[in-house]
Amino acid sequence: CVGCVWVGGGRKEVDTFNVIEKLRKEKVVFAVNPRTQYLIEQFKPMIDPLTKDERLILKEIYKNGPQDEKRLKRNTKIAIVVPILTSLISKEMINNDNNLTEIGEVIATLLNLMPDI
Repeated sequence: CVGCVWVGGGRKEVDTFNVIEKLRKEKVVFAVNPRTQYLIEQFKPMIDPLTKDERLILKEIYKNGPQDEKRLKRNTKIAIVVPILTSLISKEMINNDNNLTEIGEVIATLLNLMPDI
C-alpha cells in the first residue's frame, strides 16, 4: 500500500502505534524510542500543515470512528465541517466514508500520543 511502513515480522507500523496508544490510555509511561522519533520526523511534513480543526476532526474519527457531518459538528463544536473533511480527503488522511486511511491512522495516533507535535 502507498504510505505504509512495515516493521519486522510483517507487522504494519499502524499496529505498533495502536499498541502504544493503548498503553498511553492505561497511563503507562514510555520514552520515545529512536524508531518512534524517526516516524515522527517522517510524518511531520504531513502533520505541520494541518489546521487545528483538521487535527480535531482526525482525533475525533480516531477516537469514535467514522461519523456523519452532524455528529462531527456536535462532537467537535466545529460549525462547518465539510471543507475540513474535503481537505482531509485531498490529503489522503480519510476516505469518502470518513474512515481514516492508513496514513490518517498513523497521523491521528501520533497526534493522540503527542498533541504538541
